[in-house]
Amino acid sequence: MALKVNLLLLEGNVRGTGMWGWVFDADSADLYRQIKASIYRFGDAGIEMLVDCLDDAGLTATRVVKDGVAGEPVRAGTICYDVLRELVRFEDDVQESEMVVINGERSSEWLGDLRAPADAARLAAAEAAWTARMKRGSWHFERPSSH
Repeated sequence: MALKVNLLLLEGNVRGTGMWGWVFDADSADLYRQIKASIYRFGDAGIEMLVDCLDDAGLTATRVVKDGVAGEPVRAGTICYDVLRELVRFEDDVQESEMVVINGERSSEWLGDLRAPADAARLAAAEAAWTARMKRGSWHFERPSSH
């Protein structure tokens, strides 16, 4: 529950960029660091909490910035994804069934990757993809740079 409360309170902006599609800049950077540090302290259970949080469509204080203007709020699952992508590295390849389908064709994008804003259906698909990949067991926990 504390994780959810902290995610909802986290203020910042999400801006579109290159490869990942977006970058999260926390105005409340100390709280963001605390979230990452507490996940690290929980170890694998902390990662599981973040994966379980991926389908959380609750709105946060963080906003998507487009053309320099802060717009719609970001969903909590999107912030969970941002923390996950910093802390988890996979050692296996993505399976074809886990790739995003666009216009009937499989793309090179993994269902577990998110871009803000993400709707509830996209968050649920990301949560399922992360869960499947975590169950395969070929991942490792990467220590945050502040430790």
